[in-house]
Amino acid sequence: MYNKKQCFIIFLIIAVVSAGLGFFLAETSCDKKVQNSENTFQAGWKAAEDRLKENGFLGCGAAGCGSAADMKHIHGEIQEIKSNKMYLRVKPIHPLDDPELNTRIAEISGNTEIYELTGEEKRAEGQPAGIQVLRDYKGEETKLSDVEPGRTVTVFAQEDTRKAKQFKAVKIIIWPARQGSLFVKPIK
Repeated sequence: MYNKKQCFIIFLIIAVVSAGLGFFLAETSCDKKVQNSENTFQAGWKAAEDRLKENGFLGCGAAGCGSAADMKHIHGEIQEIKSNKMYLRVKPIHPLDDPELNTRIAEISGNTEIYELTGEEKRAEGQPAGIQVLRDYKGEETKLSDVEPGRTVTVFAQEDTRKAKQFKAVKIIIWPARQGSLFVKPIK
């Protein structure tokens, strides 16, 4: 019969050999999986985007679901105006868009048309209280010097604004001043 010391040594040798063999086999198996798949950040991002599209959370914007059409306007709140540049805070078009695109820069030239909408918000007959219907808006031409930060605007451009951080504005529509912001402020 084996004594305790011999049993312990045999057990230790079997444990070391098993652990080494397991580590070696697992390492080569994982390497093959990584080599055979796109294990990149971009692949993960694409998979998340595809899953959101599949479930209807992504791709239904102004251009329509899954459309590749150019988007030639952007809607947001004016943060500041410096010389001929208007800095806008916009809501993301897609939930996975680059956070840098939450601020856009519209370049304004002498050819840019700027209109301010004036009018009233009236409630239609038979509509419940609290629901406002926009009516009777008229666009009055205005100058850039009359535009103030905090106002909500829609800016039109010649080029696609979907992924553009900065673009040339062709037309700007300033919406009537409202109480509150276009953006929800976090509760402190």
